[in-house]
Amino acid sequence: MNRQVEVALCNRPWLASMALCTGFTQSKTEFSLEIVGRVRAAYHRALADNPPELPNDLWRGIAASYHGDLAALLLSDDLEALDGYLRDLPKQSAAQGFFQGRAFYDQCVSDPEALSDHARLSADALAGLAELVGALNVRNPQQGEWTALPFPDTTEMQRAAEAKIGHSLSIPDVFNGCLFVGDRVHSRVCNAASAVFGAARLKPASIAEIGAGLGFTALYTRQRGIQHTLYDLPLMCAVQGYFLLHALGDVRLYGEGDDSPTTRILPWHRYGEEVPTDLTLNVDSFPEINRAVVETYLRKTKGWLYSVNQEAQAWITGETRQLVVREIVGKDPLWRTPNWTRRGYVDEVFWID
Repeated sequence: MNRQVEVALCNRPWLASMALCTGFTQSKTEFSLEIVGRVRAAYHRALADNPPELPNDLWRGIAASYHGDLAALLLSDDLEALDGYLRDLPKQSAAQGFFQGRAFYDQCVSDPEALSDHARLSADALAGLAELVGALNVRNPQQGEWTALPFPDTTEMQRAAEAKIGHSLSIPDVFNGCLFVGDRVHSRVCNAASAVFGAARLKPASIAEIGAGLGFTALYTRQRGIQHTLYDLPLMCAVQGYFLLHALGDVRLYGEGDDSPTTRILPWHRYGEEVPTDLTLNVDSFPEINRAVVETYLRKTKGWLYSVNQEAQAWITGETRQLVVREIVGKDPLWRTPNWTRRGYVDEVFWID
């Protein structure tokens, strides 16, 4: 049992006896020349406009170690191979750091204990989301029966949370190999739903998200009718484009026109230049980004900043530690609370003039 599961069971011991319905997703999408063509073309445009040298931070190291295969496919003319790689993204090295990755998938397939551990963590995230939205009572160790099983399985807990949120938590059938519990729920889905649930309390009409991972948050902003612009590295924009074009359809990629759809994906260096926004969202990336880049983002940020990040200050290099958001913002948040779906993370709200 890994350390994360041990901590989860200390806080929610009933997870140990919860019946887990688990599996791996199977894609139901068909090859679309239009989608992979648009993804590749937008990647080339973003790459041409990208600053020549990425800053020295955690993501530069991840890109150098894990993103080479996908980057090569995005530069090639083999669109069927590119589609196949992206369809199997949860099993590929390029997903390292934001959506499983090859080592994660291989471990789950070969080691039943590892599979159980990772599934238990997704169940823990789902339980946290259910507690956040009031679909599940928070247990109290000072009271009796605190280890009693609150729901017979993850699917029923999922349905209770969905009834409160008003939308599905099931992963769209885009990818092969994504580990799930219940009815296709992954921990990253719960993290994203929690972030959007919190940000929506501020009633923004538009959100700019810096470092959006796979783009799960866009599924839930779409449900709420919030205009959402995702800003990220060119390769990450490509995987977000592939996923969201299949999952949502009406998405604009970089260089595809001046209209204002509900969801748009732009390269990171265009933040603050094109689309006005009511709220800036950052989930699990500011601490890992080069300090000068984060400071540039903050200089361009006006209004609400909603941050969901950790504060462990782990080493990035032998001389540089990860950042703490409130320290680099330079003020205390207006609101701060531990994150319900991911242990060791904190939700903070800032107002930036």
